[in-house]
Amino acid sequence: RVTMPDTLQHIVTGKLSKEMMDSDEMLFQKLWRTYFKAIAIKERSNPRKQRQDMPVRFWKYMTEKNG
Repeated sequence: RVTMPDTLQHIVTGKLSKEMMDSDEMLFQKLWRTYFKAIAIKERSNPRKQRQDMPVRFWKYMTEKNG
């Protein structure tokens, strides 16, 4: 059994603080969000299918879902 201390914020939230990120990480996240928005077709958005493929509880870890 592996346990992680709850005192580490990135373990609790699933997100790294800006101090822990590489210097280019914020740039790459912004680029990914821009790309994702550019290829998305709003008329073909299907939230039901998105929830089926990736449950909502995991969306907080996805860069494209957190803008």
